Amino acid sequence: MKKAKIFRQLLAGSLGLMLVLPGAVPAVAAEAQQAEKAMEATVIETQAVAPKAAVAPEVEAVGAQQYPEVKSLAVKEMNANGFVFSHAPVSGDYDVYYEYSTNKNFDKKKAKVETLSWDTLSYSNLKAGVTYYVRAYTAAYSSSSERGKYSKTIQVKAPVAEVTDIETEILDKGITLTLDANYGLYSGFQIDRKAEKGKYKNLATTAASRFKDKGLKKNTKYTYRVRAYAYNPDNGKTYYGDYSYKTVETGAAAMDLKAQVAGKTTVKLTWKKVSSAAGYDVYRSVGTNSSTTRKSGVDYGFTKYELIKSLSKKKVSYTDKNLQSGYYSYRIRAYKLVNGNKVYFTEDYASNVKISAKFSVSSAVTVYKQAQNPKSGKVTIAWYPVPQAKGYLVEKYDDAKDSWVTQKKITKASTRSYTLPASSSGKTVDYRVRAYSGSKYSRPSSTVSVQGHIAAVTGVKAKATANGIKISWNKVNGASYYRVYRTADPVAIYDADTKTYSYSGNRNSVEIQVFKNADPSDNYYYTLGDSTAKMQEDYEAARKQAYQSPYESYVSTYEIKGTSVTDYAYDYHTPVYDDKGVVTGEEVDSRGIQNDVSYHYYVIAYKEVKDGTGYRTADSYGYSKSASAKLASKAGKAAPTIQKIKAGKKTATITIKKVTGAKKYQIYRSTKKNKGYKLVKTTTKTSYKDTKLTSKKTYYYKVKAVTKNGLGEDVTSSFSKVKSVKVK
Repeated sequence: MKKAKIFRQLLAGSLGLMLVLPGAVPAVAAEAQQAEKAMEATVIETQAVAPKAAVAPEVEAVGAQQYPEVKSLAVKEMNANGFVFSHAPVSGDYDVYYEYSTNKNFDKKKAKVETLSWDTLSYSNLKAGVTYYVRAYTAAYSSSSERGKYSKTIQVKAPVAEVTDIETEILDKGITLTLDANYGLYSGFQIDRKAEKGKYKNLATTAASRFKDKGLKKNTKYTYRVRAYAYNPDNGKTYYGDYSYKTVETGAAAMDLKAQVAGKTTVKLTWKKVSSAAGYDVYRSVGTNSSTTRKSGVDYGFTKYELIKSLSKKKVSYTDKNLQSGYYSYRIRAYKLVNGNKVYFTEDYASNVKISAKFSVSSAVTVYKQAQNPKSGKVTIAWYPVPQAKGYLVEKYDDAKDSWVTQKKITKASTRSYTLPASSSGKTVDYRVRAYSGSKYSRPSSTVSVQGHIAAVTGVKAKATANGIKISWNKVNGASYYRVYRTADPVAIYDADTKTYSYSGNRNSVEIQVFKNADPSDNYYYTLGDSTAKMQEDYEAARKQAYQSPYESYVSTYEIKGTSVTDYAYDYHTPVYDDKGVVTGEEVDSRGIQNDVSYHYYVIAYKEVKDGTGYRTADSYGYSKSASAKLASKAGKAAPTIQKIKAGKKTATITIKKVTGAKKYQIYRSTKKNKGYKLVKTTTKTSYKDTKLTSKKTYYYKVKAVTKNGLGEDVTSSFSKVKSVKVK
């Protein structure tokens, strides 16, 4: 190992977290906590102490002649996670560090300068719409004053994420969209919709990954266009990605077709009723064309089906009888009648159902259920029957023997479920199932893993305070520490087996932060919430509230020892200097949570267990139920006022008093004062002419103002007072 690397490791070991300087940007919790820890330890923000007078320009670092210059710095690739840099080979065994800043001169008096000890700059470290400048140098360690000459400067700008998936749930008179975005920055989604012959209408600008579009017409096609957006609260601007499109027709439903062997010669088909179906046609495969010719790397094939039964709309099952040994595939098609003709509009498939007159070793067990009890830790599994099996063998993988051993021999063929024992905390034990008949054994099922967890967190609460949102929860027996996650996406999937939840969309870890009063003369400082008091972070106090592992010296302020934490809303203030070093203003960087955003918080518990010379970690059975809270803002929240309504010939012109901060207005109309209001227009103007009304009829109007919150979502005010007009 070379001297430069040895010196850096010794320094990191002796200083511990002292390398994480004030103002470090909290890492975004992605998928794994190891990535999060690495980000905390390596993304370092360097701040200059505010000068009392003019400061001479920065000079070349002492000892620079000892370190080679980094040449030919470039963006090697722009991939799904960020920018990867490259450079010409560096002579000698020296480490290369990368600095990035929004100031092209890397003037620490005008903008932050941050340092990476690796060659990848993650999009999550950047802000939307901002150009960042990057340069590199060689040194023994990142903050050393002895370093080589800086490379040339290059520029990067984070992309807005792509919409990578639009899933739909189709109802008779509604469509639910489930959205996903990746490969860049995003705060949420803009969703537009049009009918077959209409124009696109904006439905929502939202941070939620699921959107329910209700009140649609039955059996009607709608096209949605969706794009991700990234909102920058520092400049109040929104940046958009490209549109993705999806055309969907209402009036259909999932059939959820299941095909199971019901006897030696029968297969039973079952499916869910489709409310708008006039009937169902059942098809069975009568041959598959497998191409024997490949051209340009493509094979050509298809499956041919025959109609074996037509059923009424009341039927939701069918038994196919008198089958011979072999594999069978089925297709169920729901239809409606149009002018007496069948029009198919939804269908489902079931493939490779095996019928056998005798047991075959080529059969395989399919485990379709795996449910873990959150209290006992035991896992119940169930599998589909294997034709002519006499029983089943549940096997466990033995690490010491490096082989599968019998956990349970089931001698009744009718038994098709088993409960696996719980595993110890943090340990994973693998199982599988095989069918047998005499000395013949089938192929095994896929591996079923039983993990040792601790109980899920309960009692999560979130409450808005003057400076942030306080999150609290119930203590979990045996837990070493907790991690709290924040998301603006309310979508959750409930697991009825473990009684826990899982969440999608953007999320951030909540860090333990403690603030104390700063020196009044400090030019670099924090302000909390709406307060103007100058504050600084108290890192030592924060670390005392964090968990200290007995197995490692590393301390993470994302690992919370207690059962509460505050997620702060705060701004970071840095001075702006002129050429003479005189403060001419300040730059304010909004951090933490934003006003008018409904944040959802969930908690995971962790337990560290000694395992030989090391340790392993057990986590909760799924995630807790989330709790929600938001910091309200007064700006733009007041209900708008309808200044006047002017009646015209079959028209009414509504004039709205301008609301500060409002981006647009929603106008609702009804023929009754107290009910029946429908949205008739969304406009950016304060005047709207409503046409095609009925003469001599009285109409009632009320209005909402639409503003933007700290994530760029649309936020609506309460309704204005109702005003009426009698049309001429």
